[in-house]
Amino acid sequence: MIELFQVIEDNHDRLVSTLLTEIPKRVTAYNRMGRAELRQSVEHLLEAYTDLLVTGEDRSLRSFFKYLAKVRSSQSFMLSDVMRALLCFPPIMRKLLQDEFRMARGDGRKLYNDSLGKIEHTAYDALCLFADIYQDYVKSRITEHNDYIEEQNAQLGVDLSKFILFRG
Repeated sequence: MIELFQVIEDNHDRLVSTLLTEIPKRVTAYNRMGRAELRQSVEHLLEAYTDLLVTGEDRSLRSFFKYLAKVRSSQSFMLSDVMRALLCFPPIMRKLLQDEFRMARGDGRKLYNDSLGKIEHTAYDALCLFADIYQDYVKSRITEHNDYIEEQNAQLGVDLSKFILFRG
């Protein structure tokens, strides 16, 4: 999808600017973030998306999402907040692609449909990937916390297996 890569590269600043405006409008949790931090996240996301679109590999996207899960979780963002922000990308690209392929030589409609399909497929795959990574991160934090509690109980000589909390 070299054409799509070129469209993203040629319109990088426009994409970043539009996402910086749209994300806080659509997802109010992002209003409590600094603009510079949001810009950095958007830049990294676009770079990772571009890698995925061009190479088909999600290594940089996984790496960015691991970081994002940790940071947004610590900032008390809901999973749906981040997912809504990620879903801002396809509609912005739809408009951009309409403008780009409106006057294209040859079959502009086919180029538009193929590109939009690739953008939507990539965005939805990325959304699912982020949900998995976020779930793994939260699960690891819960396991870490439970291990800590078990260790503390062992040090204090507390054996919770002897307590009956509920009867069924």
